[in-house]
Amino acid sequence: MDSTQIYYVDVQPYFESHRWCENADGSWHEPDSGHQGTYFFLSDWPDVPVGTNDVNTAEEEAAELSALIAQGSIPVPDAATCRNNLGTDPDPYAVAMCDVAINVAQNSTGTEAEHLAKANEALASGNYSADSISWYLPTRQVKTFHPRSSGMIAYRNAIIAAL
Repeated sequence: MDSTQIYYVDVQPYFESHRWCENADGSWHEPDSGHQGTYFFLSDWPDVPVGTNDVNTAEEEAAELSALIAQGSIPVPDAATCRNNLGTDPDPYAVAMCDVAINVAQNSTGTEAEHLAKANEALASGNYSADSISWYLPTRQVKTFHPRSSGMIAYRNAIIAAL
């Protein structure tokens, strides 16, 4: 395609019955992280294998957890300066953690502050499997609402069909 035009590709038909809560026959309970027909992530969901390709996000999350354990607490930037330090194309996780810092600074007894405190308490006590810690793993923060591998294949198929 030797063109600078932009093309719209309608991907909607490729995602029909593959979003959360589209379980017409009631064969599983939504949301179900193990259901391979759901093409989008929720915050702590693993990816799903596609064909013979096994997908293992556990290794990446284990490395992220190891980094948090080594640090001893959830690293939170300075709420007063983090927005200015993000730059023009910031990492989504850096943005998320800046939001956490600002929320905690503005409301030290609020929900975000409680979640952060629980995560830090769990790290300090060695309870590394606590749900509160997993909320602060980079991949879990960033992948929410993004397509799983099967969803990326649906995008690919829609684009190829439109060519």
